[in-house]
Amino acid sequence: MKSKADLIMHPVRMKIIQHLSKGPATVAELLDVLEEIPQATLYRHLNTLKKGNILTVTNEKQIRGTTEKTYALQVNGSRITPEEGSKLTKDEHMNMFTTFFANLMRQTEEFFDGDVDLTKDIYGFSQVDLHLNEQEWETFKEELYQVIKPYTQNSRRSDTKKITMAQFFVSEPNHKKGN
Repeated sequence: MKSKADLIMHPVRMKIIQHLSKGPATVAELLDVLEEIPQATLYRHLNTLKKGNILTVTNEKQIRGTTEKTYALQVNGSRITPEEGSKLTKDEHMNMFTTFFANLMRQTEEFFDGDVDLTKDIYGFSQVDLHLNEQEWETFKEELYQVIKPYTQNSRRSDTKKITMAQFFVSEPNHKKGN
């Protein structure tokens, strides 16, 4: 059985999870949004995520002799908790980060493959150092979540464009604190 990290870090499964983070969806709805993923591939990855307890079927409806399933993320199903993360090896963490970074690189390459107008198209990245104690970190995470959450619930409309925001946090290790 694959680890939770292996299950969620696959590029196709990451796209499925990103869409389901907005709310439940049927296969037809997923195919509309993830148009580059063939139907058979989508079903295969949905089954993999379901077997791995990353997502669940929330509704089943009979339509013309077939069953239409609605999929949703399990609570914390797509997140690696600190407890789960502490059980991963350094190599497993590096593999997860490499997959995450490679996905960002692929999205950046796809962005620049077309006609880009940086006066209208949204693109950028930055890095900033924050100095926070544990309580300030917890407050920051919650406030950031509250700012982002309403926008993750937006659906695809003619007046919106999809904007990917990647988050990466790393602190100085405790053993280097004060050096």
